[in-house]
Amino acid sequence: MKVLIPTDLTGNSDATIAMAFDITAHLCESITFLHLMNLPQYFMQLTDAERKTQHPEVNVDFEEATHKLKALVEESAEKGIEANFFIGSVKDKEDIANLANDKFYNLIIMSSLFVDGNKNRPSGYWMREVIRHTSVPVLAVKNVVKNQIQNVALLSDFNNEYLTNKDWINDFVIKMNAKLHLCCINTPSMFFDYRTMKSRMDNFKRAFEFDTTEVIYNDYQFDTGVKHLSEDLNLDMIIMNTHGRKGMDHFGRGGITEQIVERLDTPILCLPLLDVSQTINV
Repeated sequence: MKVLIPTDLTGNSDATIAMAFDITAHLCESITFLHLMNLPQYFMQLTDAERKTQHPEVNVDFEEATHKLKALVEESAEKGIEANFFIGSVKDKEDIANLANDKFYNLIIMSSLFVDGNKNRPSGYWMREVIRHTSVPVLAVKNVVKNQIQNVALLSDFNNEYLTNKDWINDFVIKMNAKLHLCCINTPSMFFDYRTMKSRMDNFKRAFEFDTTEVIYNDYQFDTGVKHLSEDLNLDMIIMNTHGRKGMDHFGRGGITEQIVERLDTPILCLPLLDVSQTINV
C-alpha cells in the first residue's frame, strides 16, 4: 500500500503525521510526504547555484522545506517505515488529486487545515478540492488525536451500490484491529424506517469478516447528529462515502461530507466508490 501525506510543514500537520505513522505501521509499504510551494517556472530544473543566484528568497524557503522533509523521512525510517518526499509547485486545485491518481496511491492522509503558499486560499481549500477530485480514499485529520484507531463508524445510507467498498473497509478494519459500527442518522428531512435500514445494514454486515454493531441514530440535524454520535460512541474515526455512480451518497449530497470534515474534530475517512483493484493490498 502506498500512502500520500500532503504536509504544509506547520503545526497544522502535526496531528496528521502522528496518525499517519500509526496507520502506515499497520498497513503500508511506503509513504510519500508532499509539500506544495509557489515556485517559479523551471525552478526545479535549475542547478543549486542557479537557484541561489536567480531566486535567492525562494531558494531559502525551498532549502528549509527540504531540510524538514528529510527529517520526516529519517523519523519514518526510525519507525521502520519506508518513506520519501516530493516538493511540487502549486498550479491548480487538482494538483494533489492528480498526483495521487497518476502515481497509484491507495490512501491520502492530510490535515483538513492544510494550506499552501497562496495567501488568497482559505484554510480548508485544499481538503475540499482533494475530496471532490480524487478517486483515492482521503483521511482528513484536524486536531491531535489518539495514536491508535480502535473505534470506527461507517456512516452511510447503506445503499447496495456501496458494497463495492466492502473489501477496502474490511482490510482496513482488520489490519487496524479496530471495532466497526454501522451507523445511520435519521433526521426529519432524511428519514429511514427501521425495517428498511435494518435490512440494508444486515446486508452490509454479512459482507464483513468480523462482528459489527448497528446504530440507527435520531437527531434534528445531520451534522449535529454526527457530532453527538461521535461523542456517544467515543469514535476514533468516521468513514463516509462520497461519490457514487449516481452522484453523491445520500449522506454526501450537497457537500455534507465536506461540511462534516470542516466542523468535526474526529478524523473523517472520505471513501469514494472504489473499483476492485483499489485495495489495501495493492
